[in-house]
Amino acid sequence: MKIKNLSKTTVVLLLIVAALSILVVSGMMLRTRTIENYGTIKSVGDFAIYNDEACSQELTVIQWEQLNKGGLYQRDAYVKNLAAGDTVYIKWNYTMSGTYLQLTMEFDGNVWEENTRKRALPPSTVLRIHFALQVLDNAVSGDFVYRQYFVGEDTA
Repeated sequence: MKIKNLSKTTVVLLLIVAALSILVVSGMMLRTRTIENYGTIKSVGDFAIYNDEACSQELTVIQWEQLNKGGLYQRDAYVKNLAAGDTVYIKWNYTMSGTYLQLTMEFDGNVWEENTRKRALPPSTVLRIHFALQVLDNAVSGDFVYRQYFVGEDTA
């Protein structure tokens, strides 16, 4: 088929399809904007939080890299009791800029809610902490910062 033989209606339809395709691709690109971010970890007490199970690299900052709206991002850390012969009881809380993120954690395989009962960490024990950061669909693009505080005490 030669281009000269195309009717005006066919040409107009082809242009409409091309324009709609461009709009769809542009719309998809807008929905995948990323959010730059990081988190700060602070522990107080006779315990420390580490990047690795061998407890050789202390964890002070979580770089979540780039997050997408609607995404769920996860990572593990390890907490070690540094008190000689004593159980340490740990609780946590955090401050986060914005309301577009939800942080949940598991301690030794159990859901660990913010500001709830303290978790026991027996002497010389290393346990896994699992972080899950959910970016809500209504999140705005931009940077966010959160600070997470872990407090250890010698009583439950």
